[in-house]
Amino acid sequence: MWRQEGRIGLAREVLPPQMHGYDRLSDHPVLSSMLIAILAGLLLRLSRIIELSERLDSVFPSLYVPVRLTDFVFRMTMGAVLVFVAVPVIFGYSRKTGWLRRYLELMRFSMGDDPKTTVVAAALSFVGFIVVLVASAASAGVFFFNSSVLVEGDNWLILLAALIPGIWEELAFRGVVLSNLQHRFSPWGAIMTSSVVFGLFHFSNLGSWDDPASVVAGAVAATALGIGWGYVVVRTNSIVPSMILHYLIDVILYDELFIDPGASDDSTAIVYVSVVFLFPVLTILTTRLLLTNRSESRARN
Repeated sequence: MWRQEGRIGLAREVLPPQMHGYDRLSDHPVLSSMLIAILAGLLLRLSRIIELSERLDSVFPSLYVPVRLTDFVFRMTMGAVLVFVAVPVIFGYSRKTGWLRRYLELMRFSMGDDPKTTVVAAALSFVGFIVVLVASAASAGVFFFNSSVLVEGDNWLILLAALIPGIWEELAFRGVVLSNLQHRFSPWGAIMTSSVVFGLFHFSNLGSWDDPASVVAGAVAATALGIGWGYVVVRTNSIVPSMILHYLIDVILYDELFIDPGASDDSTAIVYVSVVFLFPVLTILTTRLLLTNRSESRARN
């Protein structure tokens, strides 16, 4: 839980000292964060860089699903290499006794200080996302709910593919990067900086997407969403909410679960812009209200 200094307010809340013994990261948090973003761009995008699926398709043209599953396993492996091999080795984590336990603690890989509060915070944030998405789609006249889209054809592969950013991007950016930035910056400074770095990481999509404008839009969206996810992580002291939210939001937006598939690109863009900028605000408000009420309830007891 955050310490209160003076009036209740995020700008005046600070974390007590976190993990010690990670000087290479904590001494140069911004440069280290950029290095992690570069590593993530190389390893998590390596499948696209080497065109793994395309090469396998040319050899096994009739094995679409097995090829996609092979690509998924490769990308999951690269995510594990990034988080549990590359970062620990480069920054010296693995040379310390009991490094894995401390490393998981650094990334907040737990249910936080109060598991019930962590679950409720994640649930409120997700409900807020759905409300914003449905309201935006309805206002734009493109609301259409079709749950079958999740399993139509080979769309179920999206349920697997979304695990990659949901797990590995969160552990890298809301885990290692955000936690270490808090050694040198205020909570808001760490959240904002980690979110910008997260957005810059998405420029690694250049070359794999045909439209550079889409890459820029994706980077801006990632930055905005990262603010909401980062806030929940810091306030609950758990990375679990952001992992769940990242996964579910990616699945819903990619499958356009609440949007008419025949909607124009302009209408769809309006919905996405609304979600990207309203969701973090609503997440911050609901999480802060929840934590404030829980703190007041404990104080009365």
